Amino acid sequence: MKRFNVLQIVIISIFVMITINLNAQKTAIVLQTGRTNTYTVFSIPYNPPFPFTGGTPVSVNTDDVYSGVITLPFNFCFYGQEYNQVIVGSNGVISFDLTNAGGYCPWSFSDFVPSNALPLNSIFGAYSDIDPGTCGNLYYDITGTSPNRKFVFKCNQVCYFSCSSLQTSQEIVLYEGSNVIEVYIEDHPACTGWNSGNAIIGIQDATGTTGVAAPDRNTGPWTAYNEAWRFTGSPDACNSQTCQFDSITIQNQTCGTDNEFTLNGSIYFSISPDSSTLIVTDQISGISQTIQPPLTNPINFTINNIPFSTQPNSINISLMGLYNCYSIINYNPPALVTLNSSFANPGCGASNGAAVVNITANGIPNYSYQWSSGQSTTNSASTTNFINAIPAGVYVVTVTNGNGCTSSTTINLNDNVSYTANISLQNPISCSGQCDGSATVSLSGAGLNPPFSYTWSNGQITSGVSLTIDTAINLCSGLNSVVVTDSGGCKVVASISMNEPSAINVNVSSTNPSCSGYSNGSASVSVNGGTSPYTYMWNTSPIQFTQTVNNLIAGTYLASVTDANGCSSSATVTIVDPQPPQAGYTYSANGLTVNFTNTSSAGTYNWDFGNGYNSYLANPTFTYLAAGTYNVCLTLNSQCGSALYCQNITVSLVNVNDVITNNIEIFPNPATDKLNIIFPETPKAKVSVKLFDNIGQKIAEYEFANKSNGIDLKGFAEGMYYIKIETINSNILNKIVINAK
Repeated sequence: MKRFNVLQIVIISIFVMITINLNAQKTAIVLQTGRTNTYTVFSIPYNPPFPFTGGTPVSVNTDDVYSGVITLPFNFCFYGQEYNQVIVGSNGVISFDLTNAGGYCPWSFSDFVPSNALPLNSIFGAYSDIDPGTCGNLYYDITGTSPNRKFVFKCNQVCYFSCSSLQTSQEIVLYEGSNVIEVYIEDHPACTGWNSGNAIIGIQDATGTTGVAAPDRNTGPWTAYNEAWRFTGSPDACNSQTCQFDSITIQNQTCGTDNEFTLNGSIYFSISPDSSTLIVTDQISGISQTIQPPLTNPINFTINNIPFSTQPNSINISLMGLYNCYSIINYNPPALVTLNSSFANPGCGASNGAAVVNITANGIPNYSYQWSSGQSTTNSASTTNFINAIPAGVYVVTVTNGNGCTSSTTINLNDNVSYTANISLQNPISCSGQCDGSATVSLSGAGLNPPFSYTWSNGQITSGVSLTIDTAINLCSGLNSVVVTDSGGCKVVASISMNEPSAINVNVSSTNPSCSGYSNGSASVSVNGGTSPYTYMWNTSPIQFTQTVNNLIAGTYLASVTDANGCSSSATVTIVDPQPPQAGYTYSANGLTVNFTNTSSAGTYNWDFGNGYNSYLANPTFTYLAAGTYNVCLTLNSQCGSALYCQNITVSLVNVNDVITNNIEIFPNPATDKLNIIFPETPKAKVSVKLFDNIGQKIAEYEFANKSNGIDLKGFAEGMYYIKIETINSNILNKIVINAK
């Protein structure tokens, strides 16, 4: 049943933000200690850090519910408050309002973030009326090691309520330390026939008066595919320690192979961080550098091999030690060189053409120019470069600036004729790494002079034909070109860049059987890359064609995935039986008293002390009535079966002469109201006195530091007991009798 429920909590917060100007090229925002009520949100590349499956299942076969309380192993700062517990809602919500734990997760809404009509103190990613009770699964997972742990709330192919043919896959990631929130959406269609298709990607505080939504992702019937968003506030907003970063400077960004770049910078502190560890992390790629103590100002950092992106990025500065401080610098990746070109066509069959390239933006001298025809210029201050005395053809020039960043442009040089060659894509490349694309060139204009020869860059040649059209097959990813030669030897060219789909990446998560030999293991596959939709096949017996397979026994399984283009990839997963139940224990004996330490598997325990007495405690202490050797057996019972472990234990009685030697008086015996214990002199250290019942279970313990002492016997049942006195020099065990009053 769909219901409505609103709970309001009020939290007041403030924030501090410091802006630092860096060198002439870079500016950074450094967020310092304070309590923020402001977040920023921006788009980031779609690269989910975790598969949409795997972890602890929640909201299993249920709809519109919140989970129980989930404890985080780290503190997470949200709108100026620190939390180490959350709940997750089956409609795509993480909430810090624990009063809703196990309760109703609202499905109907029409208000925009922020609003106190929406779930308060919550993260929406994406919030909509979905129904895991119909199909799909929800999971949460906690991964990583301190100080870089993450909490992940996953939604995998969950049906929409009232639109069960539509499914969504998404995840929300909370980052320890930086307190960054990321939302990844693989597939979010709009179910406009129910609740107006409303959905939200956003956050809001506990009052519902402060919040932010991703652009064009506030309440409404929007659709999204393969997109991601990052919410950042002050990452140390909840840190009560003073941690001042005086300056953080990005000094240089140097490109490398494939325009992966290196980030160099330095940090100055106004506190002495010499006993702390510094961690500098690139937020998009996750690549980091850890700098161990001792630290001295300035602290220089270098992060290598950051993948090139045109998206704004940031680095997280974490000082782990006495202060545990954090800051974030936003920066723009190094810009690639912007180029334009011009040319002069050669005469028919001549080599008197020219090609010119100009740098129009983002020029950082000096420059290198490399032409595909072999000419090159290095270490040049000029923003213009050219080649001349060249025939018709396809010329590619690659320009590298002073930071090592490269850009390329293609120039098609035709003989000076009145017709042109135009190329178009016929069939795209189907799979990553395949060469099955095709393209067609056609000639148009005046002065056509057949027959023609078509020479393609992949080696395909069509000669002596009157056709003004030709198609090449088996084309690979990259630049493909064709040279067309007419009967007079005149040439025209055309080129086309072809892309291939991204490779299919298959990840498999699994759950092992609950007991050895059981067939209740499971495995699930998540996919990115390729072209959706995907089909699945498992080498189980019988073969299964679902994304998740259940009822698995221990073994290795192969999951094969095929995309819409017929491209395939696979991955294996090994299901492992847990260890069978194992019983065991160690012990230490002191006189007739034995302390047992259980080393068994989890379960319930039954101890047989070898003298007719038993215990069901995990780690019992037992005092025997007489010296001797006893066969002590421990029986373990669990859901996976039973196990038995036995060993012989020898105990000995303290010599009765010790009582006389130590001259300790214990009276009266039998006793009724009080038992007196008198030492020959005031003890030099506290003396431990323990009482045991007649089956050896300890029932009372005292510490005495005076010469004369007493034990109040009120409340003790009538019967025989053992008293054990432990002094520096000896242990004494005696029988006493308590009479009825």
